[in-house]
Amino acid sequence: VRGIAKVPHLLFTQSASADQKIITTEEGHARIDFGSCAPEVSHTASFTVTNATAVRTSFVVRPVMKTSLAASSPFDVRLPDGTSVGPSSPCSIGPLESVPLIVSYKSSTVLERVSAEFEISTVGVLKNTLKLAAAARCEPIPVKVNAKSLSFEELQVGKITTKVFYIINESPNVSTQYQVVHARCSDVGEGVGYSVLEIDNSCGVIAPKSTATVTVTARPEIPVNYYRRLWILVRHAS
Repeated sequence: VRGIAKVPHLLFTQSASADQKIITTEEGHARIDFGSCAPEVSHTASFTVTNATAVRTSFVVRPVMKTSLAASSPFDVRLPDGTSVGPSSPCSIGPLESVPLIVSYKSSTVLERVSAEFEISTVGVLKNTLKLAAAARCEPIPVKVNAKSLSFEELQVGKITTKVFYIINESPNVSTQYQVVHARCSDVGEGVGYSVLEIDNSCGVIAPKSTATVTVTARPEIPVNYYRRLWILVRHAS
């Protein structure tokens, strides 16, 4: 009985979408740059692995990092149906066949600049290994406030006056949470804990391309000058 042992050879082939930033190097490896990404949104890119030989084989995908870091990595590589291709579940690929893979990036760490590397290797004694590098930036969502200050000007003692300001979420696809923090203290007036300012709708969720209206009510009881600072905290905003 005579035979020839053939070593399977894997190749990266053209990505499914031409606008994705997937570059194949001269050595046959690949790089994916997701660029600027919104927080808490899954960003994906697809590519295919081709078995260029007439031998059936299986391959696995391993992150090139410590196990503790891999568990918290914002990058992931899976089959289109969501199945992972780890050492315990290798993916079979027939002769001259191709298998699509999806690289995903999802992070909630604003201003994060991160990269990762994966090895895609055949199973067996003689391994053929491809390297996949991925990079991304998690950018803050655009949020604006329509006013930097509110002036109630001169008010009569005991008179109640209200003003509003708006918090605008300009992100097309990310909702956010906000909170208006008012340092409550006892102003000069009737009762302990009296405050000249009251804030309505001081916290909540702003949907994408939406606006939150915050109402500030002033109720002076003593004829003195009042000045208060408000802090506006917005999740995932710069």
